[in-house]
Amino acid sequence: MNRFMMALSGLLLTGTALTLPSAASAASTPACTNADLHVSFHLSGAAAGSLYGRMRYQNVSGHACRTGGYGGLSFVGHGDGRQVGAPAGREAGTPVRSFVLRQGRFTEAQQRAFDLLWPRFGLDYAPEAHGGAPRDFDAAFGRHAPRILEIGFGNGEALRYSATRDPARDHIGIEVHAPGVGRLLNALAEDEATNVRVYHHD
Repeated sequence: MNRFMMALSGLLLTGTALTLPSAASAASTPACTNADLHVSFHLSGAAAGSLYGRMRYQNVSGHACRTGGYGGLSFVGHGDGRQVGAPAGREAGTPVRSFVLRQGRFTEAQQRAFDLLWPRFGLDYAPEAHGGAPRDFDAAFGRHAPRILEIGFGNGEALRYSATRDPARDHIGIEVHAPGVGRLLNALAEDEATNVRVYHHD
């Protein structure tokens, strides 16, 4: 069972994605891990104390992976991750299916972003270049400021949103999926961001 957490309106939402046995045609496809998936929730309505919407699972890895079952979100909070209210439920009679999620495509625009924008926003993971010493982030950002680290930023939407609305802090993102990094690089250039640096690393 895979587990993820996401922020929504000041609360954390937690949910699960079940990995089920696949059909013979997908038997060789590995199960998706948390690092393989970027999960987003799109609210469509609310009634009787419940929220309704769609959950979108995007494969942000460099390979196809398999997942299945049904997902649900539950509010957690209290400052310690305890669930608020009843757990997410599933409508009776809803079929359970398995899916193979293909890897994302690396577009020409994303490749150009690496070629042109990496020197501006990218940080190379090369600890040996610093003699094993921690990186000087003051030098990387050209200032001293509080910093936020996001590990596994997917396509970068949340990181971009946070950096735009919190310019007093520096934001560092780490992502292994090249198309997601390329997409974020283009977005940062569009925003003329100065408070974001990115690692392309696992």
